[in-house]
Amino acid sequence: MKIGKGHSLSHVEGASERCSYSIQSISGQIRLKVRCKECEGKGSLLESKCRNGVIDILLEEPLPSSIVLSGFVETLYEDSAIILIRKMTDMLRSIKQFGQRRTGKDSDRCKRCKKSPNYIFGKIENAFRRSLPTLNREMRIQSTLSVDSGPCRDCVESTRSDLQTLLASLEDLRSFILRSAFRISGVQR
Repeated sequence: MKIGKGHSLSHVEGASERCSYSIQSISGQIRLKVRCKECEGKGSLLESKCRNGVIDILLEEPLPSSIVLSGFVETLYEDSAIILIRKMTDMLRSIKQFGQRRTGKDSDRCKRCKKSPNYIFGKIENAFRRSLPTLNREMRIQSTLSVDSGPCRDCVESTRSDLQTLLASLEDLRSFILRSAFRISGVQR
């Protein structure tokens, strides 16, 4: 990897709930640099606060070739880490879109309904932001959504379909993590 000075393509100074970051072009590659010292994050994608901050940035910015979390130490993420964070960002984007789907005709009643997409996918988004095991548990709970014959039938059927799509994305994410974890490198003799 060539080290270059890079120039700022965009720069956002966020509010307290938002990470401060810049996007640079280094040797034709886009690099996201997150300033972790400013939000007191640990500067690791293993920490949910930092991971969620990066994912929130990527919901609005183009996918970079590399990510640098700049705390007391700068940590560079490339290759499979970028693929994983892209898959997670895509999954969160889907969760948000499914949750914003319009519900039935009686919108006041639908807003309070525990079978509404807003309620169900809101719970799933909260679980996603905590951890993958929590997400897995919440997905299993929500996928047991039963279809009734009342006015909610169409909404519930659409939500069940969205949940199936999300379960497939979760399985893809899980498979990618396992493949990456068990990647075997050949050693030449």
